[in-house]
Amino acid sequence: SHPAQETILLRAAGSGGMYDEDGTLDILSPSVPRAWWVASACWQPDQPSLESALLNPEWDPHIQVHLRGTGDCSAPIETDFVAATVKDENNIVTVTFNAPESGWLVLADTFYPGWNASIDGQSLPVERANGAFRAVAVQAGSQTILFEYRPWWLIPGALLSLFSLLILLVLF
Repeated sequence: SHPAQETILLRAAGSGGMYDEDGTLDILSPSVPRAWWVASACWQPDQPSLESALLNPEWDPHIQVHLRGTGDCSAPIETDFVAATVKDENNIVTVTFNAPESGWLVLADTFYPGWNASIDGQSLPVERANGAFRAVAVQAGSQTILFEYRPWWLIPGALLSLFSLLILLVLF
């Protein structure tokens, strides 16, 4: 791939640098945030379209997010960069930020089924952002988004384990 495209993808991943073949660290940016707000989103109908959009050297991940699904593709909107504060606690990630207008919060953490998002107890759909990360649609203003990892299989798995333990105790 083209070096400019690698830089774009690393920035989208929230990476501050990469090692080259001789082991030298190439710094991309002195401070790369883990979460940020963007004003525009572009929905891609299929995986090849998404990959093509992500490899476009004109794309800036801090201005526009690419999402997989059906929807429009709003033109990138040049805005001031808005970083977010991220706090981790076990299976909870809290993101605080101030959105100047409605848009998307992008969290450069791996998208995986089981992540739920909410603002003040109101559930938000979590979308796969830029092929691998998480994003939620947000309204303008200061807000705190709570991401919680609650996979669907946790309760059935715990019940099955408890039932198996009870059977084991009865057999012994």
